[in-house]
Amino acid sequence: MIRTMVAIWVAWLASACAASGGSAFGPAPAGTPPEVTIGVPVGELTEARTWYAAVIGRGVETVEPVEGIFEFRIAERAWLQLMQVEAGTAPSPTVVRLATADIESEARRLAAAGIDIGKIEVVPEVVAYAEFRDPFGNAVGLYQVLGPPPLGAGASPP
Repeated sequence: MIRTMVAIWVAWLASACAASGGSAFGPAPAGTPPEVTIGVPVGELTEARTWYAAVIGRGVETVEPVEGIFEFRIAERAWLQLMQVEAGTAPSPTVVRLATADIESEARRLAAAGIDIGKIEVVPEVVAYAEFRDPFGNAVGLYQVLGPPPLGAGASPP
């Protein structure tokens, strides 16, 4: 389910880029959504592969293009890239947030895999979310949209 929600986000990004005539890197060929790669520094690639496979779920396409890099296809034209860095390197200052249709079931699935996502915070009728850390200190989040976005956040009035 996480992959489906990422696919929706990538589709939205593609429509926003098409509306603006391309992407930040210039015009994209007509009808081609942009490809997105999110890089995450990790101190130990094998451990990171195992941990992120548990979070993302098995059965996604993966590639190891060069030594020290491992990628998961998390949606059509969207990749999560694990980058081997020197142990002790500061974690990324960004948060990788993954959407899900059912955060409670994802929390149970991850707990069964030994990953505690902590307390799920709820903004009624808006979003439920949890933020936690990977073994290298990088921030990771799960969220579930509970209702339409509030007015002023890209939503149209009814």
